[in-house]
Formats: sequence, C-alpha cells, structure tokens
Amino acid sequence: MSSLSCASSVCLKNPVAPFPSRALHGPKRRHLHASAYVLVHPFKLGPSKIRWHSPLLSEGVYIGLPGLSYETPAEVKMLSAFGGDVVGMSTVLEVIAARHMGVRCLAFSMVSNPAAGLTDAVIDHTDVLAAAQVAAGNLKRLLMELLRSPELAGRAQ
Repeated sequence: MSSLSCASSVCLKNPVAPFPSRALHGPKRRHLHASAYVLVHPFKLGPSKIRWHSPLLSEGVYIGLPGLSYETPAEVKMLSAFGGDVVGMSTVLEVIAARHMGVRCLAFSMVSNPAAGLTDAVIDHTDVLAAAQVAAGNLKRLLMELLRSPELAGRAQ
C-alpha cells in the first residue's frame, strides 16, 4: 500500500473489485447486463481533471473488500502487490451499481489509518475515528471548491 498520510484525501483513478457480484443483488439483478461489471474508466472526472484544485490531493487505486476488520500485514502486502493504494468496504460496490444505472462517477476516499504493518504503531479505533473526522473536513472543503469551479461546470452533463 502506498505511504498516504492519515486524514488525506485520495481521488480514485480505478477500483479493484475482488467481490463484484455483491453490488447488484436484489430485484434489478435479473436485468443485469454483463457490461455493468466493466470498470474500465469508471470515473468520468478523475484525478487528471481535478488535481489542479488541490496539490495535496493524491490519486490512487481503491480495493474493495467485505470489511468489518482491519487488514493483516500479510493482506496489506498482497493488496500492495495488486497495486492498491487504499482499501475500503463500499465504494467499489456503489460504483458498480451506479454505472449499472448509467450514473457518471467521481470518487474520493479518506485515509483514516495506516495499513497494518506499515508502521510499528498498533491500529487504535479511536485514532481512526479522529483521523476520519479531520479527513471529512478536508474533503468537504475540496468538494465545495470543486462544486463552485467553472472548469467543471461545463462537464456536468
């Protein structure tokens, strides 16, 4: 995994979906076309289009996992080999579902903790929540700036 700092924001350039079938369970799944799972260029406005808004904004590959646990150092090593920069539980599934409905996507991820094994520190959930709070404020400021941007106004179609 990359050496992103806690509370930083990452603009996602591509997702990795090891478990994509979970995204479209439910009534609409019967009508699913195979192309819903094609995530080549899923983000119409990616890092290259918005990087000028924040020089501190990183770009990265998001790996979606089932979650509810922190990754082990061995899993972090494996995910790094896959090219992952950030890991989370929901974004990939949401992008698959949105693309299935024809929705254009732009996705960010907030870094709330270092991956296990990258530092000697033990991951403490209280620290993770505090970093997420700071990251949320940083991301809110960035999104407000993006929404006011005349450069993006013409691309909102």
